[in-house]
Amino acid sequence: MLADDLRALRSVCIVNATRARRLLNTSMPITLAEDSERIADVCRKAEAACTALPTTHAWPASLLEHFRDVPEAQVAPSYATTPAAFRKSDASIYVNAETFFAMSEDEQLAVVVHEVGHAVLPDGDCFDADMFACRYGQEAALVAERTKHFGGASGAEYAAALAQWRDPSSARAAYSRWRARKLAGVV
Repeated sequence: MLADDLRALRSVCIVNATRARRLLNTSMPITLAEDSERIADVCRKAEAACTALPTTHAWPASLLEHFRDVPEAQVAPSYATTPAAFRKSDASIYVNAETFFAMSEDEQLAVVVHEVGHAVLPDGDCFDADMFACRYGQEAALVAERTKHFGGASGAEYAAALAQWRDPSSARAAYSRWRARKLAGVV
């Protein structure tokens, strides 16, 4: 009788452990709560692209006509031309209509998924957010956008570093070399 009870108990434990593993491996959705119909479609596509996150997240996504007056642009004028940004202080994604809508739809999606990367990886930098976007299916569009953004040899070298995203330590090493060369004015 005791052996039968132990077998039954073992069965229950195995079933419960299997259920727990399934729950842990279940992906959770992200939600982007946009304030403009103009970015609704790209927000839905970004939500669909990021379905494999291990936890549920929700962030506001706001469309601004331009970024010229945002505080970050006062400190770094180049910020005014960025197509989108994640602001940690209010955990929100902002889209810059002035530059965002000049991009292809694929590039727009890659940029929004990149910003989701900033939200999910609060201690990460832009390269981490780029690798996140690649992991969630945006590699081709992001490499194309970054190649154009940085231009010439610099863009090609950055794209080569980003193309190594499947091996984060190699990608980070290549990015660090690129960044040092860019800061030195070599590329």
